[in-house]
Amino acid sequence: MMDLKKTAWIFLWIPSVLYGQGTHPIPSCTVSGTIRNAVDRKVYLVSSLQVTARDSARLREGKFSFTMPGDTTLYALMLEGSGTPFLFISIPGTLHVALNATGFPLGEVRGQRDNESMQEYQKDFKALSDEAVELNKESGAISQADTAAIEHFRIRADAFNSSVLDAGKKFISSHKDDMASLFVLMNELRTRLQPLDLEKEFEGLSGKVRRSKFGLAAEAYIKEVNFNAVGDMAPDFTQKDTLGKPLSLTMFRGKYVLVDFWASWCGPCRAENPNVVAAYQMFRNRNFTILGVSLDDNRSSWLEAIHQDGLYWNQVSDLQHWNNAVAIQYRITSIPSNLLIGPDGRIIAKNIRGENLLNTLQAVLK
Repeated sequence: MMDLKKTAWIFLWIPSVLYGQGTHPIPSCTVSGTIRNAVDRKVYLVSSLQVTARDSARLREGKFSFTMPGDTTLYALMLEGSGTPFLFISIPGTLHVALNATGFPLGEVRGQRDNESMQEYQKDFKALSDEAVELNKESGAISQADTAAIEHFRIRADAFNSSVLDAGKKFISSHKDDMASLFVLMNELRTRLQPLDLEKEFEGLSGKVRRSKFGLAAEAYIKEVNFNAVGDMAPDFTQKDTLGKPLSLTMFRGKYVLVDFWASWCGPCRAENPNVVAAYQMFRNRNFTILGVSLDDNRSSWLEAIHQDGLYWNQVSDLQHWNNAVAIQYRITSIPSNLLIGPDGRIIAKNIRGENLLNTLQAVLK
């Protein structure tokens, strides 16, 4: 059986609570077509409402057909042997597709404007998706002692993020009335934009898109990430440090504090750590410090990463992985993530990395 967990990323931001069904009959949606060069392989139908495949079929002469409620739910077709999903929305009527296993999930889509633009989205981002896979492989192979490789990776990662932002904003600007823009915004740009910029991009979409089921889900998410907005008081927390001593955020009142969420198992975090170290060394004598909050679940791995990366500032963790109490309290859904807090306890900036981290601190710590 194909590992359907690989498709989970496309659904993470969609709260299932928003998918209540009414009592009225729902018209059906049929997706049918062909997948060339996929002799005797299986194709799976995956719904954003389920963690397992809703249906599957073995391709005969490359043909397939699935029928589901036309309730504008996000679905994916997963081809056996391919890790990239074909995305579509279950719009009432029939969606015709002509795909090829060698280029899956790209192909010809006919019959529904919103799904035609979903295919445009996948085509526009195919090269970037491939690059992301390569960057993840490269990150996992880098030794933390190889500073030259880490710096090279950081430069590549920064350029990649800029490319994603440029491509995403360009797509959205020309597809403001298409549901695909919502998926570009929430899948590609969500973690790369500051919360207020994310909200601005969302507000630029048409009323039809914003009022859709997915639009309401995105709006709810944006309200969540705007929790602890710049200017708000940072909620206090207490967690144990590497020696088992409780540390509270309020113990650092009067200083500028970068609360840095990371983990030893997080490749992008480890790649970003040299920038955080540089910031600490440059500004630690200017009323500035760092409080690391680790999402580790293994104490030895946590301590080893601190030593390897030179993270010699206060570090806390409850070793509960994604169930870390502070991460939950602060609504942290991806790492690396950080907040810069002023001497008065108010949030000054969020998710500042790379050169932006140094530039922000230089401007604040005059």
